[in-house]
Amino acid sequence: NDITIPTVLLASGDCQTIRQNIEDIQLTLQTPPDSNEGPDQLDGDFDNGIVAHEYGHGVSIRLTGGGSRADCLINDEEMGEGWSDFFSLITSAKPGDRGTDGRGIGTYVLRQDEDGTGIRSFPYSTDLSIYPKTYRDILATTAPHPLGEVWGAMLWDLYWAMSDKYGWDADLYNGTGGNNMAIQLVMDGMKLQSCNPGFVDGRDAILAADVANYDGANQCLIWEVFARRGLGFSADQGSERTRNDIVEGFDVAPSCIQTVKIEKTSTPVINAGEEMEVAITITNHKAEAVSNLTITDILPEGANLVSSSASPPPNIQGNTLGFDVVALASGASVTINYTITSDPTKNSISQFKDGGEEGIEFWLVDNLKGTDIWELQDATSNSGDFAWNVPDDEDDSDHVLQLDEEITLSGNFPALRFFHQYDMEPGMDAGVVELSTNGGTTWIDLAPYFIRNGYTGPIAYTTFANPGREGFWGQNEGFKASYVDLRTFKGETVLVRFRYGSPNLTRPPFDDSYQGWFIDDVEYMDLLAYQTEACVTTEQGDNACAFATDGGTVVEVAQLNTAVDNLEDKGLSFQVFPNPAGDYLNISLVSEQSEASTISLFNMNGQQVVQKAIQLGNTPQTIPFNVADLAGGFYFVEVRTASGVAMKKVILD
Repeated sequence: NDITIPTVLLASGDCQTIRQNIEDIQLTLQTPPDSNEGPDQLDGDFDNGIVAHEYGHGVSIRLTGGGSRADCLINDEEMGEGWSDFFSLITSAKPGDRGTDGRGIGTYVLRQDEDGTGIRSFPYSTDLSIYPKTYRDILATTAPHPLGEVWGAMLWDLYWAMSDKYGWDADLYNGTGGNNMAIQLVMDGMKLQSCNPGFVDGRDAILAADVANYDGANQCLIWEVFARRGLGFSADQGSERTRNDIVEGFDVAPSCIQTVKIEKTSTPVINAGEEMEVAITITNHKAEAVSNLTITDILPEGANLVSSSASPPPNIQGNTLGFDVVALASGASVTINYTITSDPTKNSISQFKDGGEEGIEFWLVDNLKGTDIWELQDATSNSGDFAWNVPDDEDDSDHVLQLDEEITLSGNFPALRFFHQYDMEPGMDAGVVELSTNGGTTWIDLAPYFIRNGYTGPIAYTTFANPGREGFWGQNEGFKASYVDLRTFKGETVLVRFRYGSPNLTRPPFDDSYQGWFIDDVEYMDLLAYQTEACVTTEQGDNACAFATDGGTVVEVAQLNTAVDNLEDKGLSFQVFPNPAGDYLNISLVSEQSEASTISLFNMNGQQVVQKAIQLGNTPQTIPFNVADLAGGFYFVEVRTASGVAMKKVILD
């Protein structure tokens, strides 16, 4: 009753609430005074920016694909509104204007000054604080204008970058200034690009126009302009048929950074003792050749070089490999490949793993908003029979799948790994992973800590009511492993949860074929990854270093060979009760084979806390463990014999 909230806009659902409770609400409605003088509305035919914009559509439609094709700008990532805004801006530019000025479109009809917002989300400007949008801001848009204005901003940036370099000329017809050159690049880019272009196609066509018109003199300037707003060298437009599969990139073409560069890749995942392939690529982007190159890399501890695999053969000093290259011409590359055999005695250590095969005992399902919740299903999984799934939802929703027990992170490299598959409406519906160090009071988004297969990209503000947030969305086509580096939280007791959200937004008809988010084989681990730094030096003083991409080579957790070593497949019946257990834990055993065995209880950190030796046989027996003095949490019961191992998880209260 003491709250008053002034507002200028209400969602329809809020209006319904007010209507239903109108007798209990003190509501004040008022209309601001009309300060306009003159007519109630202004005609767009008198706004020269709008006229130039609409005329520009005729230009872009005819130039793209040629005059005989009028259907080349009908794809979902077409930039027609951007070209038209560009025409509006260039035909109204005046002496004394600056790129950092704000310039609106349609400001006259809205009774605004020319630096007003107009009919776009922001005034155009090379100043990112005035017009802040980048390539990723086309995600989840549904109309041509919010997409097109991002392209228009990039072209306006190019116009002023060229003007700053070559000067500005007021003569649109015969001028030779940088602004005239930029207009020519944009016009010829439309002629050179393919039918149904996307942003990357449009960028590449402008680069080609620079080669055709100016012998490529402005290649790096053009790269810098586009990279500034996320359309750099590594940007990916995906399919031009959808705007929701794009990937931003803020890097210029490597050739524009005139240095000697090094890149290292290695086999993503191996088992202990297996071989891993390493490739080191050196590229000379300097204007002149370099000579007497020395490339070094470090052998991981316990690993050995397969000597016949290295080309060229290395000089070996201790654990350092050295490769010599006599010379490398400008623009040339050389790749060094070699193979190492990993240490068979070292692997990642699993501290907890669950894939839903034992039901929901380790999990908490929380429905914060909406109706569809996380459920175990057996239609799709990474391993075993079950995996968690939350369906993609067109309604406002927020669903949580949380590991119900806390774990204290330990080991040299505490990490989280999970396998997941997702099929969600791009940019709208999304999944995130969060961690709490205070029992769930507050949660930290793990976005900065992913070392492999991180978030897809930005999501709508209203998905989690959090601006600038990213998440998993779109399609990742099959289960893939994501790794999260938890070393920042080493020694802390944590909770982890998987959170799916869907906004309540007006959007195109919902595609009910989306399958949602699947989670399987969630694992805390002490990660072992081979990750050493390779470096290159030259006679000319160059020095560059690089680590392998995606966190290097992960050494897999030691796995049971279930066909041979899993005792339950060889006639062992093995039960643990009660689960959760109090003061006593009972292990029930009966085996088709008679053999000596040890029964061990391990905590989440892999430490053995109890062990007993027994003789297995075909007579059922129950072995009690006194666990009253042990801390509550997850534990593992292991039965080990000379012929195999069996293991089960248990909770101690």
